Amino acid sequence: MICIWIIFFALVLPGLRGEGDTLSITITIDDVQLALDDDIIPTKFRIYPASPNPFNNQVVLKWDLTEESSVQLTIFDIQGRKIWNKDYGISMPGRYSEKWNGLDSFNQPVATGIYFVRIETIKKIAQQKILYLK
Repeated sequence: MICIWIIFFALVLPGLRGEGDTLSITITIDDVQLALDDDIIPTKFRIYPASPNPFNNQVVLKWDLTEESSVQLTIFDIQGRKIWNKDYGISMPGRYSEKWNGLDSFNQPVATGIYFVRIETIKKIAQQKILYLK
């Protein structure tokens, strides 16, 4: 969650310019991350249901990582061929998400059909089925 804080501070300082002049200071703080549930380290490695599913032009994939690990996100077609892949390298524990737009690794549109999403770490693998409709 992003918040914008505006702090207004006013002082009456004798002798600044004249007796009783007011000095006003305004401080604006942008992009402050609040401690919410997203900052809590997950206790279970899991992949969340893709949303929306079935999808037309874009699907959001989310997963929880419980410990530091290398992470790969791969999408396979119904015949088991690798369609798209993203290597996240070493990732810290937390909740992650990725948007997939129905394009393969060569930036070409894929066919309508069933695809499998796989999240793979050093120790664990989670996968789910998604349906792409044009």
